Amino acid sequence: MKDFETRAVIDWLTVGVTFKRQTQFRFVQGEIDEFFERTPHVKDYEESSHHTSDRFKITIQEPDIASVVKALAAIDAKFGLRFAPSILGIEFSIDFTPHEPSDLLRAQMHRVLSSHLLTDRDLLTNELARPRTVWGTKLKVLQLVDSTGTAKQSPFLDGTTFFGEKGADVHWRVMDKIIDRQNRAAGTYEALEEQEKRARVEVTLRYDELKRVGLRHFNDLATFNIAELQGRYFRFYLPTFKTDPRQEPHLGTGREAWRDRQRWNAFKTAGNIAVNAMDQATTRHRQHLRKSERTTMQRMKLRLKKTRRIALGKDGTFVAYDDLNRRVLGALRNLRIRVVAGFDP
Repeated sequence: MKDFETRAVIDWLTVGVTFKRQTQFRFVQGEIDEFFERTPHVKDYEESSHHTSDRFKITIQEPDIASVVKALAAIDAKFGLRFAPSILGIEFSIDFTPHEPSDLLRAQMHRVLSSHLLTDRDLLTNELARPRTVWGTKLKVLQLVDSTGTAKQSPFLDGTTFFGEKGADVHWRVMDKIIDRQNRAAGTYEALEEQEKRARVEVTLRYDELKRVGLRHFNDLATFNIAELQGRYFRFYLPTFKTDPRQEPHLGTGREAWRDRQRWNAFKTAGNIAVNAMDQATTRHRQHLRKSERTTMQRMKLRLKKTRRIALGKDGTFVAYDDLNRRVLGALRNLRIRVVAGFDP
């Protein structure tokens, strides 16, 4: 961690506005362009460029909150806002930039973020939600695990690692960010300078997920505790083992050593998601056995021993990756300070 500077940003923000009168997107865009370095993307709710409407979606890349406040005030003065502007989508990113430019350090951090991220969301049932590595100009895809969570593929370090279905209420991405302002349709992008290249983990929130965290309206950002995102979405853990999983098991090795070796190989391939799936499958199997044996044991007036957990707490066989979590938490706290300052008159 000491080799990196850590910074949290809002990568993009989509605001929904409803006016007191009809207009076209180009007039809305004309009122707000001056407040932003990058041109905001304005569409009406019907995704049409030709019709008038009183409801529009405004997407701002790398938003400066003070500028957004001014832009919304400008269109309120021009068209009149019928309701408070809502948040339709937002992406929070954590960047890890090496103090000294290094392809190797960025690659290592990319793998650390991909392997140690852990979520309680079901990422296995829906094929489109499974962890996957995406790369190339034609966006080739390889899933990291199958429907059971069995590890299949390691993430490519020159690609992007996805967790969750794209377009869902919540999904994550991990990448080595070396370009910016990419337009796939036009085939254009801006190459970052060496000192700007960084490893990044980001979470996108939409729809019901925004309601769950309390981000319904744009002004909610003024009081929202952004640091709470760490415990909700940026949770990094270390798997624990009863034996040394790096040692090759042999015929005289106990069952736990063989199991730990399997868990270690799963972690090396696809990270915590695969290890967690193995642990959950083992837990279900043990629960089934205990249930079937309980009656027999009670008849014999014997008690089943409690299952010993390797790690304490609700996460079972995982312990918090404290150094990484603290870095993320500190970055999010600093982001909150900047966001709140943007609402000050």
